Amino acid sequence: MKEVRNRLWELIKEKELAENRRLTYATIAAEAGVTERLVWRWVKKSVTRYDSETIKAFCDYFNCTPGDLIVYEPVQAEPS
Repeated sequence: MKEVRNRLWELIKEKELAENRRLTYATIAAEAGVTERLVWRWVKKSVTRYDSETIKAFCDYFNCTPGDLIVYEPVQAEPS
C-alpha cells in the first residue's frame, strides 16, 4: 500500500544545515508567507488536502519542486 506524505520537516532540517541557523515555525511562516498554524499542520502531517498556493509558497521558500515536497511512497509496515 502507498500513501501521499509531505517532506516539510526534512526540508526544514536541510535548510537549517545549509543556512547554519535554526528555523522556527514563526520564522518559516513569516518568510514563506503562510500562517504558523499551517507550518505546524504540515510538520505534524495533519494536512489531508494540499492547496496549490501553499505548495507554491513552500517550494519558493525551500527552492524545491512539488516532487521534493510531496511524495507518494509505500507505507512502512509496523513491526508485529
